[in-house]
Amino acid sequence: MTTQELSPPATKAAGAEALWFERLYAKLRLPFWVGAFLFGGVMFLALQVAVALSLGLMEEQAAMGSFYFTPIAAIVGALAQGGGRMARRRVEQLNEYAATMGGGKIDLRPLYSVRNFLGLYVVMQAIIQPVYTFYGVPQTIPLEQRIAVNIPFIYWNLFLSAFFWVWIYSVYSARKIGRQPLQLKPFTEDRNLGLKPFGPFRSS
Repeated sequence: MTTQELSPPATKAAGAEALWFERLYAKLRLPFWVGAFLFGGVMFLALQVAVALSLGLMEEQAAMGSFYFTPIAAIVGALAQGGGRMARRRVEQLNEYAATMGGGKIDLRPLYSVRNFLGLYVVMQAIIQPVYTFYGVPQTIPLEQRIAVNIPFIYWNLFLSAFFWVWIYSVYSARKIGRQPLQLKPFTEDRNLGLKPFGPFRSS
């Protein structure tokens, strides 16, 4: 599936919205990947070290392998934003492409909603953080310190939750787009009847 197959002549509709972290980096005038690695990577690393130092848990954190995982987590936090941006663009292009086949565009505003993203984030945190607090951190550390050790990961999960929200809503949107009354292309013109761009979403 290529951008050319998906997109009408204008690749992005005027006034198209963006995800919350894209809007943040645009306001700060940061290139996307600079912002992604700064906020999803560097700030997570700094927060991890700051919490460990303030609690005097550098040795404990090192013993449980937390600092070995931290650079990987920082990279994942940045790449999750890139994956979210890619999914957003693909579903927007699919929405535009469906319009060229006679279907009506669906409303994608919920995709950009901070409130919807935060709803999923809260649910994920309610499941993940208690498990990590009581089973992922050594029980020899006092409870209040175990909770504090979670702070960097509460921040990190903002970006993972953002990716999962965009992915889930993009799949849902693609299914809605596919149910539009589309004017299929003749088989002699296109053996896929013009539906090739919908292929990657069929198994979802």
